[in-house]
Amino acid sequence: MIPVLAPLCLCLLFHIVAQLVAGDSQLVYTPVEDITIACGDSGTQISKFDNRTWNGDINSEFFPLEQDQVGNNTSQVRKPPSSSFTGRVPYTTARLSHSEFTYTFTLTTGQKFIRLYFYHASYADFDRSKALFSVKAGGYTLLPDFNASATVDASGVETIYKEFCLNIYGGDQSLNITFIPSKAEQAYAFINGIEIVSMPTYLYYTAPQSDGAAYIGGGVKFPIGENTAMEMFHRINIGGSPVSSNQDTGMYRNWDGEDETYLDESSRNITVSLSNPSIQLKFGRIPEYSAPKEVYKTGRSIDTNKTNNRSYNLTWEFHVDSNYPYLVRLHFCELEIFKIGERTFVIYIGNQANDTADIVGWSGGNGIPVYRDYVVVLPNQEAESKSIYHTASIPDGLDD
Repeated sequence: MIPVLAPLCLCLLFHIVAQLVAGDSQLVYTPVEDITIACGDSGTQISKFDNRTWNGDINSEFFPLEQDQVGNNTSQVRKPPSSSFTGRVPYTTARLSHSEFTYTFTLTTGQKFIRLYFYHASYADFDRSKALFSVKAGGYTLLPDFNASATVDASGVETIYKEFCLNIYGGDQSLNITFIPSKAEQAYAFINGIEIVSMPTYLYYTAPQSDGAAYIGGGVKFPIGENTAMEMFHRINIGGSPVSSNQDTGMYRNWDGEDETYLDESSRNITVSLSNPSIQLKFGRIPEYSAPKEVYKTGRSIDTNKTNNRSYNLTWEFHVDSNYPYLVRLHFCELEIFKIGERTFVIYIGNQANDTADIVGWSGGNGIPVYRDYVVVLPNQEAESKSIYHTASIPDGLDD
């Protein structure tokens, strides 16, 4: 059985400058593959949000193979009803089918992001509640028994996207992404957009010279092998605004803001934001493409009250499924302290003490970005993952 790791992307990011626009992207990495498919569309469309070109699948090399039990092509193309998202690529059209359909992509060897975009609306002749399907890719089941209605309704948004990481082996290879409707009556599968973007080797996977991430509660290392598929759950900008995909380092990752919504009540009462937008970051411990610079220029801390520093923790709570391993990546950069030992704190993940952090000691100085990886498995009785940072400072970013 191929292992699947569900990484909990806890990217505690720093403050984002609100004036950044599409042209301000920090392209320190250029992906080998940058494929964007607007499903159910023809020709090309330019996204006004990031200026990327999306290619329609109609009459293209990416047109899906789709056959029912008697060999007929059955998928349908629909436009969604009018809403605030109908003019936003790739949500302008959808491909829907009561039968299985498959997209095939020829890719180079290496690790890739796979992003699937869904606008779950009432498409003509398709009952919204019947969107029940699975998605498979490269031998992995990325979305088993996906209930689009339940997922969208629970999140309170009209659109969702799912991001995965997987590895392509052995030269130019064909990657099939297959959408399989449930066997329930009138069930169908649909998709609005598919994105495939290469990532730097071993960005999230364990390099041969490394023992892997720290395994919470196990006292050992947890290597993330190239035969592992990962799903991103949270990528959070701690202490700042969102970082949109065009402001990433070339991989089009989205970094959510408003981390306060994940803080527990006591943490909200004693936390303060840190910011040093003029600091000159010095990369050396980690590659510059690891996260946008804005991630490392802001953060969150307990206030300067000494009683609060001794008596309280800063705690984020994330609701996740139990019995899966989660990769938790914490991004740090010291903005105020210059000496080893001046600021130390304990990191708890899943209610287990794991590490004593001294960012200057880890990085080698002020303004030097660094990150730490941890893997945690939550038992059945726990419905959420808790990340607690004792004493003053907290990481700059949290990333799956």
